[in-house]
Amino acid sequence: MSGGRPGVGVSRVARSTRIARRAGVARRAGVARARTFVVAALVAAGCGAAGPGAGAKRRDAIVLVRCNVPEASLFLDGRYLAQVGLLKGGVSVAPGAHRLELRHPEYLGRFLELELAPAERRVVDARLYPALP
Repeated sequence: MSGGRPGVGVSRVARSTRIARRAGVARRAGVARARTFVVAALVAAGCGAAGPGAGAKRRDAIVLVRCNVPEASLFLDGRYLAQVGLLKGGVSVAPGAHRLELRHPEYLGRFLELELAPAERRVVDARLYPALP
């Protein structure tokens, strides 16, 4: 082993071990960066969680509709949203006048007119009655 040039007099095994260690350090650093990125992406995705207030603005009102028929379809201003039972946290709605409609084939439909203030939170209890044969 001479002290002049690096790697001269060093066995192939020692040299390959040293190279592998360096690559392992780089690989671990890359994995750590990838993990950090994935965690950051998941946190960012969690901040915009789906459900109540997803994409909601501060001014939006939140309407929680409770119904005795969770399978009833909820319409807001003539547009289908979802089944009432799936909207556990409510619906984000722009302030102003709105029309809610609940429909189910085995029950009579129900219409509700709402006037909502900015940032208002309102719980609406709606009961559907069975349709006559």
